[in-house]
Amino acid sequence: MRVFSKSGLQIAHDFERIVHGERGSYIEISNGNMVLSSVEIPGDARWRLSGEYYNKVYYIEYRTVDFNNIKVYYQMNKVNYADYKIGFWYVDPEDVVLKE
Repeated sequence: MRVFSKSGLQIAHDFERIVHGERGSYIEISNGNMVLSSVEIPGDARWRLSGEYYNKVYYIEYRTVDFNNIKVYYQMNKVNYADYKIGFWYVDPEDVVLKE
């Protein structure tokens, strides 16, 4: 099932599963299914890429390049409150549209 922003920007070709945790539900997307040209790291989130923080942060924040500006996470480390997998992408299902 393909993942789109509400304005029609394709974010992913398919997804793996829905993860339920203490902070809500998130759609899990593999690297191979992510449309990387649809997201970028916003300027105020680039600190997560710097040497002193890079291996310590839980995720790298991306935003869609359309006017919806949807937050998409790239998971860097495990968390205690959900079964997020390192190296996968996560987006709130309330922010997107799923299509066959």
